[in-house]
Amino acid sequence: MTPETQHSTETTLLRRWEATRPASLREFDQIPMVGVDLVESVKAVAPRLADRRVVFMGDHDGVSVLTGMFASRGLVPAPRSMHLLDFDERLVERARQVAAEYGFSHLLTAELYNAFDAVPAHLVGAFDAFYTNPPYGMSNGGESVRLFMGRAMEMASAPGSLGHVVLPCDPQRPWTQDAAARTTDFAEAHGWDTVEMLCECHGYHLDDDPQLRSALLTLRARGGHRARLPWQGRDVDHHEIAHFYGRSVAPPYPRYIRSDGRRVHSTPVAS
Repeated sequence: MTPETQHSTETTLLRRWEATRPASLREFDQIPMVGVDLVESVKAVAPRLADRRVVFMGDHDGVSVLTGMFASRGLVPAPRSMHLLDFDERLVERARQVAAEYGFSHLLTAELYNAFDAVPAHLVGAFDAFYTNPPYGMSNGGESVRLFMGRAMEMASAPGSLGHVVLPCDPQRPWTQDAAARTTDFAEAHGWDTVEMLCECHGYHLDDDPQLRSALLTLRARGGHRARLPWQGRDVDHHEIAHFYGRSVAPPYPRYIRSDGRRVHSTPVAS
C-alpha cells in the first residue's frame, strides 16, 4: 500500500467513524479529539498493543473502534483482544455494530461500566494493557484522571503490563503541569514506571479552550510488592472526588447513559 493510499484509507475510515459516533455530552467530558490527532494516536499506540489483551477504560473518542477498523484493513497490527468499558450505552452499542460491520467482532467486546463502581471480579487482572482518556480534573488536581487510571490498573495488573493514559500537559496552562506531575507520582507509588511521556500530542473540539493540548503517558507495571490502590475493591461516592466533571456539574452523576439518551441515576455509596 502506498503512503497516499494508506492516508486516503485512514481518512475514509476516520470520517465514517466520526459520522456515526454518538453525539458528545460536553458536561461529562465527552469532548472529541481532533481527527488528525486521533488517527496519529491510534497509529502510535497500536504497535504497543499488538497481541495484548487490552481494556479501554472509557473511550468516547473511539481509539478501540478505530484500532479495529485500521487493523481490519492491515493499517496497524491487531491486539489479541480489546474490551471497551464505558458508562454510555450509545457508545457500547455503536462499537459493537461497527465491529460487526468491519469484521472485527472477534477482537472487540464491550460492556457498560462506571468508574465510580468497584471493578467487577471478572475484570480484575484480566488484561495486560490498558488505554484511558479520562476526565481531566481541572478543578481537582487531576484526581478524576487517577480514578480512571486506578481502575484500569486493577484490570491490567501483571508485571510487564502496559498502560496508556491521555492526560492534560500544556506548558501554557500550569494546572495541567501540576496534574501531570501528581499522576506520574501516583503511578510510581503504585508500581508503574513511566516509559514515555509525549506532551502536546492531541487537540480537541473544545469550545471554551480550543488550544488545550494533551499528552500520551505510557507506563509499565513492575513486579514485586505494590501499594494498594485508592478505592480498590469498593464503590466510590460521588462526593469523594470534588468537581469530577468540573465545577459546573454537580453530583449525583448518572450511572449510565442509555441507548435512547436517558440518564440513569444510581449513586454508589462508599464502603
